This record gives sequence, C-alpha cells and structure tokens, in this order.
Amino acid sequence: MHTITVQWLPLPAPTSETRQICAGDSTLVFGTYVQTAGVYSQLFSNAQGCDSTHSITVALLAEWERNDSLWICSGDSVLVQGQWIATPGAYQFLLPASNGCDTLLSLNIQEIPSSAPVWQIQQPNALQSTGTIQITGPAGATYSLDGLQYTSVSAFQGLLPGQYRLYQQEQGCITQYSFEVLPWQEQSSDAVYAPNVFAPDAGGDNARFTLYTGQAGQRSILWLQVYDRWGSLVFSGENIAFNAPSSGWDGLVRGKNAAPGVYFWQAMILQENGEQELFKGDLTLIR
Repeated sequence: MHTITVQWLPLPAPTSETRQICAGDSTLVFGTYVQTAGVYSQLFSNAQGCDSTHSITVALLAEWERNDSLWICSGDSVLVQGQWIATPGAYQFLLPASNGCDTLLSLNIQEIPSSAPVWQIQQPNALQSTGTIQITGPAGATYSLDGLQYTSVSAFQGLLPGQYRLYQQEQGCITQYSFEVLPWQEQSSDAVYAPNVFAPDAGGDNARFTLYTGQAGQRSILWLQVYDRWGSLVFSGENIAFNAPSSGWDGLVRGKNAAPGVYFWQAMILQENGEQELFKGDLTLIR
C-alpha cells in the first residue's frame, strides 16, 4: 500500500513598500519606470513554490511654486541663484525645497521709475564770480554735489568755475548728472549780462545800472535807454563802454531819486563784426 501525505504550506504574507517621488521624476517598479502615483502589485513564487504578492505604492510629493517680485534701480543689478541680473523682466529658477523636490520660482524684476531733474545754471558774470544751479525735480527727491551729504534744498550757490556732478536721490535710487560752471571770460562772446536788480543807495558797482560782457574790448553800446512803467524815458546814454558802471544810470531822474519799482531798458549793441543788435530787459530799483 502506498500512502501519500498532503500538507498545506502556510500562505506567504503579502509584502509592500511605499516610494515617494517628485513630480516629473520616475521610479523603477517591477522592471518598468513609472511616473504616475498609484499601487503596483506583482506575484512572486517563494522557495516552496507558493505565490506571494508584493505591492509598491508610488506617491507624488507636493509640487511647490513661488511667485515673487524684485525692484532695482536703473543701472543696478541683483544676484539671483549665483547670476547677476540687470535687465528687468520675468525669470524662472528651480530651487531646492525641504521635501527634496525642486521649487519653481517665478521672479518678476522691475525697475524703480525715476524722473530726471531739470536745472538752470546762473553762470558767473561781471558782478558775481560764482555760479548758482537751481533744480526742479520730482517730489521727495534730495540732492548732493559730493554724493555724501544730501539735502532737500533745490539750489546750490557759490559755485566756482569747474565741472560738477549732481546726485539725485529718489525712492532709494541715486542718479548722477554733470554740469559745468564757466568762468565769465570763457562764456560765449555774444553773452550780454544785465543786472535785474540794482540799488543806487548801496554803493559799489551795483549802485549804477549798465551792461556787461566778456568781450568788452571788441564790442560797444551804441545807446542805452531806461523807461519807467508808464513808458517815460528816465535815462539815455550813447557810446557807453561795457563793464563801466560809472557810465550807466545812477537811479536819478532830473536830479531826483527815482522811485523804487520795475523799469524797462533797451540797448543797441555794436557787435565785433559790425552788425547792430537790439537787447531788451527789465530791472528792479530798490532803495
């Protein structure tokens, strides 16, 4: 008699594991690379010939995105991920996140708007050896001539002839501009300077009204006339030399002091090329 004994082998317990991957990455599952989250299972035979199941759960880690903005001054640059950027625009960078995956950084770099100042330079003249710069700029801007000390004052006086840099500070940004104060003798040969204020009682050169130029020896004043506000002639002189206050108006009208106020003048200038040119203006007499 032949006896066969049948034994039930214990069923192997199923096994499992979990894998986490970043979006866009893949992992090898049972010989195949997969990028999609899910549960993947396969049967295996053990040493006794019984089947066992192994499951792999693939999970996708959270994908991070970040949007940010940076403001830079005109001409400046900013260091982002080891790269200096000076051109405004939209940029994208991959940054490491705490979960080991990359974070997509969308960065918008913008330039801080600024407005250029407008200035007017009063150059030195025969009566004033220094110049003045008067600045008109955006609200809240401050100015400096050395780039160190800034002030909200919009005028710099007492400037000796030479080259200057004007610094404007606005919204944290500094811009530079150049201007020049010219010596009186080096200004344009056709420049004619007429004081707009004179004080007959003060003494000195400003006690008389006349005209000044940087080329006095090559030009002359054929005639100079001064009128009051009603158009009455109060002074008239002929063949007057430039830069000679003693030849100008002394503030008298028929031997009496002229009243303080605004007067108007005109003069015919004989240029060095023989041409005649009419100049006009106004002046204020103060006492």
